[in-house]
Amino acid sequence: MNVPDPFSSDQPRAGADLRAFYVSRLERLIRLRNNFEDQLNPLGVELLDRSIYATLRDCIDNGAGRRARTLMNALARGPRSSKAR
Repeated sequence: MNVPDPFSSDQPRAGADLRAFYVSRLERLIRLRNNFEDQLNPLGVELLDRSIYATLRDCIDNGAGRRARTLMNALARGPRSSKAR
């Protein structure tokens, strides 16, 4: 019996619907972090960061890495101007 290797690069990428799902999840998590970072305790921020990382990996693994990296760059530049004051 010939079982395909799920980690092989020869496997077809996930469909557009799955990629869109992961990208929209990543957008939502980044939006939550940006909007509520000042209201969360350190554990809450860490949990959001871990969720963002896991979803980033899902995006990359399913062929939406370029879009995910764009979103992560936006997070890095995010609305932190209020902290600089």
